Amino acid sequence: MSNSKSSADTKPQSLPRRIFRFFVPSARSKDRADLALHTAQVVEHEKRAVSAIVPAIPAIAIIYVAVNVLVQVDGNKNLALAIVTNLPLGSLAMVVFLNAAGMIFMGLTIAGPAVVMDPTQTPFVRKFFALLTLASALIYALAFSALFALFVLIMAYATWRLRITLDNKPTTFEDWVKSDSAPDDAGLYEIWKKASTVLKEQAPGEDAFKSPKLTYLKREARDRRRTIHDAANPDFRNAIYRSGAVLMSTYGLMLLTSPVQLGPLEIVQLKTGASITGYVLIANEDRGVVYDAEAESARPIVASEITRRLICTKTPTWMSMTLGDLDRVSQLSWTQRESCS
Repeated sequence: MSNSKSSADTKPQSLPRRIFRFFVPSARSKDRADLALHTAQVVEHEKRAVSAIVPAIPAIAIIYVAVNVLVQVDGNKNLALAIVTNLPLGSLAMVVFLNAAGMIFMGLTIAGPAVVMDPTQTPFVRKFFALLTLASALIYALAFSALFALFVLIMAYATWRLRITLDNKPTTFEDWVKSDSAPDDAGLYEIWKKASTVLKEQAPGEDAFKSPKLTYLKREARDRRRTIHDAANPDFRNAIYRSGAVLMSTYGLMLLTSPVQLGPLEIVQLKTGASITGYVLIANEDRGVVYDAEAESARPIVASEITRRLICTKTPTWMSMTLGDLDRVSQLSWTQRESCS
């Protein structure tokens, strides 16, 4: 049987199969992994990724604005350039921050508990992210939505209270050796295989676990588990990486496609009697640009043509209610309206 299996493994694959496997490698490996080495490599990869991303944040912000604006103008590059080039750099930075702030704070509120409940993290990092979660939820409740922040905190607390330990493996060395399930780690597998062989070779009525061989293997297994545990030595960079992964998996596509608000929505009344509802990117005596939100077009304008500018605000609803709106709960509704003054 072993020969037939070996010949089946060495049988040449067809050309389509080889091409497919070239682009989609098999996830299975014939050899058992060294979990200590694998864990150390994953932790080091996360640290290096965060160290490399931090200097690239300005470039990431530029890409974020470029993609988002292109989505808003349906791929019209000329219109996108007209919008971006007429926004001052400081204004552009604030546009990026204010538009992404809500999702970032809510993402931190959602991702923070994942770090807090990670047993591999140090107590200091877990306490820090617990405070960060509460702070992010408070800021979100003050600036964006109190109900949604409260809902996320309740869900995080419920997850913490109802968390289930999935590790049902035997805890004693005797049960571990007698178990039929082989360990995934290569080092533990060799120890388990040797201990199982010694156990099978024991004489009837003999307590094999008191023998010098199994006592030695028990110590080896304990040391190997400690080595695997110590290989996971995360720090703040790993916590940032893991919380960022949760943030991007939750809001990544939304950050790119949700329309960026280029400024306060205004009604611009002109001397000609016409009015434009949109965003004034720049307006002075020399030149200016107004982005018409309804027509999705940009038009040049100068300050002398403008007779009046009305800033539009949205009335709060139950979903957008902040802590500052608690004194006017009786005025809230489920429908949002805009008022310009």
